[in-house]
Amino acid sequence: MSFETAKKPQNSVSGKVLLAITGGLGVAITCISIPFVSPAFRKICLPYVPATPAQIRNVLSALHRADGVAKAPRNLLLDIGSGDGRIVIGKAILYGLKSFLWRIKKIIRALVNLGRNIRRSGRLQRFFGQKGSNY
Repeated sequence: MSFETAKKPQNSVSGKVLLAITGGLGVAITCISIPFVSPAFRKICLPYVPATPAQIRNVLSALHRADGVAKAPRNLLLDIGSGDGRIVIGKAILYGLKSFLWRIKKIIRALVNLGRNIRRSGRLQRFFGQKGSNY
């Protein structure tokens, strides 16, 4: 009886390179996604917590006290990452400022639309502007 000696499998260079690239991409994607995924593990997901009515009143009063904001209706208010837009809408209603909302992501836009639908159903607190007008 003769026994054949088993040949040791050889790893090709291209296989090692492909393995290194795949592993590196996996680590990179994990590292990049950690800041976006980690808020979901908190008790309150901070990036998407809506402002309370008291916080909105404070922001509106601070903007009103800013030099010349209420006196110059041609001034522009840009709210970056405006969420549901209550601050921009409040300034536009109360002081007639040109206001622009800048939503950062499509997900936030979808949340705003959801909030708008809930607001229309009467289950969400409304913003009351000057002379009892609401939004």
